[in-house]
Amino acid sequence: MKQASNHTGVRVLYDKGAASQANSEALKAQKLRDGIMRKKPKGKPMSRWNKVRNKAISKRRFVVERTFGTLKRTYGLIISA
Repeated sequence: MKQASNHTGVRVLYDKGAASQANSEALKAQKLRDGIMRKKPKGKPMSRWNKVRNKAISKRRFVVERTFGTLKRTYGLIISA
């Protein structure tokens, strides 16, 4: 993950693609709160807590994702890394 500027305590919301111990530790090292959605363990059911957590994160991410989707679709917004 990229180095964040001076935003101590800010929750970083991200999808399941970034779910790793290394990313969680990187956020902790930068004093950011972990808002990365959790993956279901292979061959096991997902815990109730992780389902609730993912649902809460996805409700907040949806608003941002919808906005960027509209900007890209309607106005041709191009975001380069």
